[in-house]
Order: sequence, then structure tokens, then C-alpha cells
Amino acid sequence: MLNVGPWNRLPLTIRWLEQELAKDFSDFKVPPIHMPICYGPVISKKVAKQHNSDSDPEDLHKRIKYCYICNEEIFDNKELTCLNSECDLVSHIICLSKHFLDPGEYVPVEGVCPKCKETFLWGDIVRKYKGCYGTLNLTLNVNGDDFYSSDSD
Repeated sequence: MLNVGPWNRLPLTIRWLEQELAKDFSDFKVPPIHMPICYGPVISKKVAKQHNSDSDPEDLHKRIKYCYICNEEIFDNKELTCLNSECDLVSHIICLSKHFLDPGEYVPVEGVCPKCKETFLWGDIVRKYKGCYGTLNLTLNVNGDDFYSSDSD
């Protein structure tokens, strides 16, 4: 199922809850490279929401942001930013997803940031957009089997 559309394009994580019950994928079809394999229980953490003060109109004007891709204003603090902490890309989520898509695709898997030219997984960008990763500087590592690792790495 993980190698058949539409699931093969989704940013899924394969998780073995009990490591001693894990099966080696060499006996089966190997899942797509963008699906990490993790071991251990899921640990849920609440992400604190940031509250912005809209009391000063001058501050509000300074906070207005424009999409790097379409040059339109981004409303309601719904901007998407690059995973590279040194890149100041700001865009609408739909604009960047369209930039990452190839013709005929509906869900991006990975893409190149139009500003810093680094390659990132779409699932990681959405996770950051949703509040995960904080200020981490993440890059795509697909060298050999290093991509498949546990959460403790």
C-alpha cells in the first residue's frame, strides 16, 4: 500500500511500536525514501501557540508579509517559511506546494526552495508550518541508509 498512489506521495512515517516485532523490509517492497522508519512509542507534545499583540497599528504595518512566489499579501499570519534558518523565504502554503509539484502530481514529496535552492521534504515543511521543529535547521539527507533511522538519532 505504501508504494501505491496516493499513499506513496504522502509524508507518512512508518513506526514500529515494539522494536522486537519489527520486520525487515528486504523481504517486502521497500517503502519510498521520503517515509522514515522509526521505532518506539509515539510521544505527543503540545506546541505552545504564539500570541501577537495587534494593539499598535505601526507594528501591524511592519508585520505585513508578501509571498516570495506570487508577491501577494499573506493574511492572518498564515505564512510558510523555509526550513533553512538562514533563508528568509516567506510564502503562501499553496504557492510553495505548486512550486514543488511536477505536472500531473497532486501532492508534493520534496522540492527546492526558490530562494536558498536547498532541497527539503514537503512533509517537513508542513510540520514546521504546523508548529513543529521550532528553530531547527533541517536539510534533506538521502545518503544510503542514513535516511532510515530511529527518533533517537
